[in-house]
Amino acid sequence: MERVRGRSKRILPICSIFDCMRRYMGRKKGFTLIEMLIYIVFLSAASVVAVTSLFTIVRAVAEIRLAQDINDSATAVLGRTMREIRDAYGIDAIQSAFGTNPGRLVLLTKDDMGNNVARDFFVENGAIKLKEDGVDQGSLISQNVTVDNLVFTNITTANSQGVKITMQISGVRGNLSKTGSYDATAILRGEY
Repeated sequence: MERVRGRSKRILPICSIFDCMRRYMGRKKGFTLIEMLIYIVFLSAASVVAVTSLFTIVRAVAEIRLAQDINDSATAVLGRTMREIRDAYGIDAIQSAFGTNPGRLVLLTKDDMGNNVARDFFVENGAIKLKEDGVDQGSLISQNVTVDNLVFTNITTANSQGVKITMQISGVRGNLSKTGSYDATAILRGEY
């Protein structure tokens, strides 16, 4: 025994968890039925929590990818359409379909060489497509999404002309579905 400040201090042997378990297990062999049931319940609960967490993570990733597909498609469509509207010097009101779904917008623009070009935005098979002088340029949206609503509204004032775009895009991934609504307005500046 060792004395520390007037008190005796007993030094206890330090045993690791494994040493303690070996000593405990040395006294008895096997597990009781209650111990076995407790272990089974604990392991079953841990397995259920792990599997549920895995399914939740997989679903969250699928939701994020679906939202990203919809937002990327909306950004691509609105970005391209807004840029083309701003660069246009006019709108072909006869070929365009305003205030209806699906809408159609035919812009009168000039190419890099100064030649007149008609750019046509329209919906075909749930995708927004672009034609330049009658030549199909392809879809502006991802294959995983569809356009449910596309309405162009012609805005004309004494000093300027513009177009408002109202669009609804939806997507499906597995058993998940999501819809996004978007609005944008641009003024024609090509004639300035």
